[in-house]
Amino acid sequence: MAAALGVAAGLLATPSTGIVEQASAPDLGPSASAPKTGPLANFEAKGTNLVRILAGAFDPAKDAPPAAPDIALRDAASLPSGTAQYWLVQVRDKRYSDVNAAVSKAGGRIVGTVPDDTYMVRATPTQRAAIDSSPAVRWSGYYQPAWRVPVAAGDKPGLLELSGPQRYRVHVFSDDPAPGAVGRVLAQMQGVKVLRDEGVVVDIQASAAQIPAIAALPAVEWIGTPPRVFPTNFNARWVNDTGVRDLYAATAPGRLNGAGQTAAVADTGVNYKYDLNGRAHINFRDCDAAGVCKEAIYTQVTPGNTPAQINTVQNNATGHRKMVAYFDLGNAGPNMFDESSHGTHTAGSVTGDKSPFGSWQGADGMAPGAKLVHQNIATTSGGLGGLPADEYNLLRQAYRPRDPAGVPTTSPATGNVADYGNYVATEDARTHNNSWGSATGVVDDGTAIRFDKFIWDHEDMSTVISAGNGGPGPATILTPSIGKNDISSGASANGRQPMVSIDSMASFSSHGPTADGRFGVDLATPGQIVVSAKGGTTDDEHTAQGTSMSGPILTGLATLVRQYFYDGYGPAAGKGFAGGSADAGRRHNPSAALVKASLVNGAERMRGWYTGDNGSLRAQDGQWPSMGQGFGRVNLDNSLYFSNDPTNNWYHDVWRSDPQAFGTGGGTRSYTLQVRQGAPLDVTLAWTDAPNLLPAGTPALVNNLNLTVTGPGGTYVGNNMNSRAVAGVDVAETLPGAAPADTLNPVERVRVANPPAGTYTVTVTGASILTQFQGYALAASGLISSPGSSFAAGPARQRDAAGSPTISNVKVEPVSANTAVVRFTTNEPTTATVTAGGNTYVDSYNVGSGGFPGLNEGPVETSAEYGDKPVLGTSHEILMTALSPGQSYLVQLSARDLAANLASQSVTHTSPALAYQADAPDIGYFSSGPSGSANWRTGTQMYAGTSFVDPLDTVAQRHLGAWMFRVPESGVDPNAITGAVVETTARHNWVVQYTADPQFSVDLLNESVEPSWGSQNYDQLRTAPRTARVFPETGYERGGGQKYAFTFNCSELAALKSSLSTVAGGERKAAFRYQATPLSETSLFSMDFGFNRRSSGPEYRPRLLLFTGSSYPTGEACDPNAPAPVINDIGIQNGLT
Repeated sequence: MAAALGVAAGLLATPSTGIVEQASAPDLGPSASAPKTGPLANFEAKGTNLVRILAGAFDPAKDAPPAAPDIALRDAASLPSGTAQYWLVQVRDKRYSDVNAAVSKAGGRIVGTVPDDTYMVRATPTQRAAIDSSPAVRWSGYYQPAWRVPVAAGDKPGLLELSGPQRYRVHVFSDDPAPGAVGRVLAQMQGVKVLRDEGVVVDIQASAAQIPAIAALPAVEWIGTPPRVFPTNFNARWVNDTGVRDLYAATAPGRLNGAGQTAAVADTGVNYKYDLNGRAHINFRDCDAAGVCKEAIYTQVTPGNTPAQINTVQNNATGHRKMVAYFDLGNAGPNMFDESSHGTHTAGSVTGDKSPFGSWQGADGMAPGAKLVHQNIATTSGGLGGLPADEYNLLRQAYRPRDPAGVPTTSPATGNVADYGNYVATEDARTHNNSWGSATGVVDDGTAIRFDKFIWDHEDMSTVISAGNGGPGPATILTPSIGKNDISSGASANGRQPMVSIDSMASFSSHGPTADGRFGVDLATPGQIVVSAKGGTTDDEHTAQGTSMSGPILTGLATLVRQYFYDGYGPAAGKGFAGGSADAGRRHNPSAALVKASLVNGAERMRGWYTGDNGSLRAQDGQWPSMGQGFGRVNLDNSLYFSNDPTNNWYHDVWRSDPQAFGTGGGTRSYTLQVRQGAPLDVTLAWTDAPNLLPAGTPALVNNLNLTVTGPGGTYVGNNMNSRAVAGVDVAETLPGAAPADTLNPVERVRVANPPAGTYTVTVTGASILTQFQGYALAASGLISSPGSSFAAGPARQRDAAGSPTISNVKVEPVSANTAVVRFTTNEPTTATVTAGGNTYVDSYNVGSGGFPGLNEGPVETSAEYGDKPVLGTSHEILMTALSPGQSYLVQLSARDLAANLASQSVTHTSPALAYQADAPDIGYFSSGPSGSANWRTGTQMYAGTSFVDPLDTVAQRHLGAWMFRVPESGVDPNAITGAVVETTARHNWVVQYTADPQFSVDLLNESVEPSWGSQNYDQLRTAPRTARVFPETGYERGGGQKYAFTFNCSELAALKSSLSTVAGGERKAAFRYQATPLSETSLFSMDFGFNRRSSGPEYRPRLLLFTGSSYPTGEACDPNAPAPVINDIGIQNGLT
């Protein structure tokens, strides 16, 4: 059984990428996740003084050492006395300093830790005896070869259960004096073939028969299976800035845009210069007037992913505006392409930037002003085979693109202080996005621990890793997102999704816990209907969803937080109250812990669907913090202070070299804040934890810090929220009083919803410090100031203007016979409604559980808080439904400001009689095969085409959409129809631009399908006879909201008129099928369903326009000032036979 690496991204699988959604129906594709591990038994075991290795948890003073199948325990007395071995040394009564001294005195070396309170020590048997004599040592024992091999856990088999020839990954102790010797020894072993040797990681081909001998090599830490690597914002900006529609604070003009920072993305390629089709994407390219595009500043001399190839870099000295580096680890060639459109989409969400550069335009990334280091880990043969065997080398390359070999591979107790002076902000990436995840065949492939170690060694590197798409059930989070020091990204809903609230998680988003019981997910950012750049095009965008999309949003936001401190908005040296404006004198390079603490401290609790520990249980919605939403939805406005803000922010950044960092003796660090009533008090502690070793089977806490806040209301213990136990509580806050400390998570938060005024003491306790020195970071917000002073609060973010509001720029946009959109602006923040035909419609974030008047949509995934929640703003957009064709309405507009002053205005609207849209029960999305489904009324997108549904790209699945229009008998005389168009709105464009050129068409189906409409499956609709086939006005696929008009010619129009001539039950009907031809080409192109969790709203559902004269069916007049069309990007498409 080979291990597999699953992309955390989108919704399909193409032949070259294997992108697979791991989501529950009715999302596209079945789950392709590996068997789940779940919480490991060694961490669920209760008791003190336990050594927790994967083979079993045991108290060595009471219990026999755990045995493992097929490898006998070895008597330590038989070990050669002069040869260094590895030993487990358990500490008595947390006397870490004494044990450190005993090991040093004996001449041994501590190389890592194993839970609980246990060191891994390199020493000879004689040295071990000296160490064991220390009264601070409770027990010491030989690190058995049997414990270096994964046993069965959860649904995953033990390593020795894998039969036949296998690929194994041998992990060598990174602190071993001669790690490279292991590879040389393995090369000489009979039956073993070395496939890749990177020193501390060696990939081999062997069988189970060789494993015991390999495990007995002293320097071997662990043996697992290598991953087979294959892939897993316009609205997102306001969702994660203020959470108020179209209101910006941190990203307002003149504030944060990522300028001066560099982010990295490891993914499939980006066509920043001309690709195989001669296209360079505008978001990344830097081309002159003659069309000559610059190379990235740094590239590899030789493409590939060996350490030598990664470290040998050439400086092209091009001064590229965006691309600091393009590293071709996958050896995909000089004409880079992004066959899956995955890497281009993710990179676009981080730093994508269309002209004018440095400001937000439509679907630009979260940090458009930032530079990009792009690491292509895709190969021409498919998958992410360019990922190095040792992920530490991946991060070294991004950390210092000009000299990866110069980046240290370890760190002294005080951290790499001397190396931090080499930082160049405009070249060196300090945020790193990873929209992929490993679905290994055995318990752990070691990837997460390598990420943990790099961040421990390099304290300013913030890595974001997508949690995975296996949700909403528990224990579905993927590695390396299970690590401690990364920021794990869960996917939430996006803005302007009328049937999903922004406080809901996406149904597919993976949940914790990790195998040792941590939350797993840290934060939530939008991962649904995310619009970003489309690979293989010059300027296209398309829609995608998955935690692969939420991760880049979070990476972009983390880049903005770095800019905040580096540009001097925060406090000097990262300690104190924020300055609020840019000041180079306060410049501070923030630690990864400070970036995480700042983001977590401002995050907002989410109460919508899938937000609890088990997202499948609606009773857990609102649980916070949780294994589904982590600490909630990012809100930069809460996290960061700018001058004249209504609340204040305080930060405290302690690096390992700081005198305040904790040594093995532990201790406490206390800070005082003056707090005024009137706003919540939030305090967050985060720390970059020392990496543990692999025998535990999962990353787990090494150094435990605890957060307490003491004030007039009592003492508050970190992560002791009432909403952990009672998910539905209205006000989530930390409960005062004694409570058990959190001993699992490296992030703790206190929230006091209504703090009594007074002095508060923030205390960080070093409860157990096995590996010194331990730094940390604190962030706090509220009406806070230094003791003895008072914070002068600025005005509220939205405030009332004198007098009554005014309404202007009113426009009613007809959509169809029963639907219209009303837009208008007000001169101050107001809520808004319109009334027409006896119905009142609210300008709201999303519709409530009652749905849309006159429509028959499926379930609305919203909390009670957001259902029909009015938007307070100056730009209003309101959807009217339940209208009747050809009827005139008096539309009454109302706007109410913060002082309850009301403004009203009325306009008239005549609903078009010749434009019709399908209702939800008449719309379906269908897929083929045993794992296929028929999704009437509740489909998410209408895909057409072919995808793979398994990680190995062997099982093809076909997809199509269908809908039926119902026209009132009196609505139209078919004989009067002179033209017709079926209009749809494109969303996901997963067409492989380089190798596929499918045609997408709409078939008018024979009337025989109409009586059973709403009950058919894929096969029945696929084989249904057609009477006409219509094509769009262009064969060029463009997603992200592009309108497609499928226009009837004369013969096809006759078929439509014939179909509409039949009247049944007072209705004329026309049923359609949306499909791709030929099915042999693996590409997908989706149209908006109009309803449910991936839709942008009912106004985007399929529309039938009927022409009976010269006027447009919706009554819109031609614009005489419209510019002439421009023809470009010409291609020839294959015809149909």
